[in-house]
Amino acid sequence: MNLSLFGILHIVSAIVLTGVVALVIGLQEAEPKQHPARHVLGCWAKMLGGLLCIGLIVFVLSLFSCQ
Repeated sequence: MNLSLFGILHIVSAIVLTGVVALVIGLQEAEPKQHPARHVLGCWAKMLGGLLCIGLIVFVLSLFSCQ
């Protein structure tokens, strides 16, 4: 298999898994009067944003690593 395919599969699995985790957390934290979909999407955006920030930090640090 092509290595770029593995990278794409990792990105897709990260998006799907954060969606599942955000769904579970968002449904438990949502108020009964609120529409839970909005809360779930907010949790999902926060998780993906956090993962993106961590990925960028690791990428920048890898640029300065000694080889």
